[in-house]
Amino acid sequence: TNSTFPFEFSIMALRVLSIDTIEGDNIAHDAKTTDHTAIDWEEATMRIAGSFATLHLDSVSPISSNIVSPFSDNSSQSQSSSIDHSNPGIDPIQPLQIQSPSDLELPGTDKDPEKNNNNGMSYWIYINFIFGSILLTSGSFFWIIDHHLTENDYYTLVTFAWFAGGASFHIATYSSYYAMINDVYIKENKPKRSFCCYNGKKTIAYWTAMIYLIGACLYRIPSFCSVLNIQFQRDTVEWYLYKQLPTIVGGICFAFGGTGEVLAFLSSKNPSKIGKIIAYLDGIGGYGFFIGSVGLYFDDEDITFWLSEIPYTIGSVLYLITSILGLCRLSSSKNGNIFDIFFACLYSFTLAIAVTGIAYAALCERYRDWMKGFIMAVILTIGVLFLGVLNDGNNPNQRELKYVVWFSRFFMTGYTLNLMVDTYHVSGMNCGSYGMQY
Repeated sequence: TNSTFPFEFSIMALRVLSIDTIEGDNIAHDAKTTDHTAIDWEEATMRIAGSFATLHLDSVSPISSNIVSPFSDNSSQSQSSSIDHSNPGIDPIQPLQIQSPSDLELPGTDKDPEKNNNNGMSYWIYINFIFGSILLTSGSFFWIIDHHLTENDYYTLVTFAWFAGGASFHIATYSSYYAMINDVYIKENKPKRSFCCYNGKKTIAYWTAMIYLIGACLYRIPSFCSVLNIQFQRDTVEWYLYKQLPTIVGGICFAFGGTGEVLAFLSSKNPSKIGKIIAYLDGIGGYGFFIGSVGLYFDDEDITFWLSEIPYTIGSVLYLITSILGLCRLSSSKNGNIFDIFFACLYSFTLAIAVTGIAYAALCERYRDWMKGFIMAVILTIGVLFLGVLNDGNNPNQRELKYVVWFSRFFMTGYTLNLMVDTYHVSGMNCGSYGMQY
């Protein structure tokens, strides 16, 4: 780059001097200016420097040229007052200034992350919510019919499903919190990134994201104990400390989080219809989790059914609906279509089937080596989900990628059906009988 400096500088000097020569006649007629020569040379020097800065930035910097802007200070305005601005076009050699890092608007850091989703943060948040909601919904459903399940079936379809779905919710809630606090930093022109704490202005959106994150963390405690088969005697200190208290407080956090979403929507300057549906459904879902957590305190089957199993099922279904609606809103901002949404949900379902298959294979001694196939299914599905980040309907140069996307869609449809069959074969009811010769 240093070897080309004299050449680049000479080119820019010739461009500026040629333009100044053309404009010389107009400047000469300006009777109000007495020392044209000094002003012209000083101005030409500034314009050469500004233009060279632009050329040098474009040649070596990965940052796009939209981060540079014309001088706006009073000194430059006074020095350029003698220039003829009758031409409505933009002067290509107008002196430019590189903004400070706090003023840069880098890709993927738009104030509305759903309008500028280059980093895919919003996409992965919704995918994690959809995947988690699928497992929570299926876990709640099989919890209702648990009397038809074997011990391995109950562990996989209820206990492990709630653990994996809750973990996905935990990732999604933290990602939402992370995106929110750093979005606020961008609005306040702070170049730093924060992973946990935020010392700026606390808004309703901030407290909502924080409360959701706390609730998801608290739900991890009883779920982790259950998946490790750690049992506590009822009404003991350990039972209250590791199971009942985290569950109830976590349910309260989800209820407050849903209320915060409604309040944030009501205070929004530009409310949308789909945003209203998401906010109110999340609010109802949060109270469903709260009621379900209270119902777990009772030892009566009927009370547990009506105050715990049913509310948790309703809340999980509502969270699944709102997650899909959020993905629809994101897809519309990227000029997506119904197929993008459908197959993203299908891949999330495929991922849930693969994770369920891993748990089943771990419990089925005869087919424990099938875990390798299910693990590869998880990796493959995540890889295909990455195509959702790359597939941008606003980019006209993705014709070749569309063929890959549609091939993967047909392949994954058949692959999902095959995974369902394999998972069924290693389930608790069929582990001992599949492949037996009669």
